[in-house]
Amino acid sequence: MKTDMNGCSTTPAGQEHYETYYSPTLHATCIQYDYRTPQGQLFSCAAPTLEAARARRDAWLLAKAKRCANCGFTHGDHEWCTGNFGNG
Repeated sequence: MKTDMNGCSTTPAGQEHYETYYSPTLHATCIQYDYRTPQGQLFSCAAPTLEAARARRDAWLLAKAKRCANCGFTHGDHEWCTGNFGNG
C-alpha cells in the first residue's frame, strides 16, 4: 500500500486502511485491506470489494476469539490441550 514503510504496514492499532488497485491478471479493480487489532496483530487481504474484505476480517476475528487460550488451537476439548483427562 502507499502508506507502507519499507513494505511493512503502518496501520495503527485498532484501525483499518485500504486502497483500490487494478489487477491486470483478474482484469478487475480490487481492494488491498489492512486491519490491526487493538493488541497490534495485523490482518491483511486482497478482496474484490471492501465489504468482502471486512467479511474476511470478521471471520478471522471470530476464529481468533474461538482459539483456546491454553494452546492456541481451535477446539472444544480443553482436557486434550491441558493433559487433564479427569484426573482432578
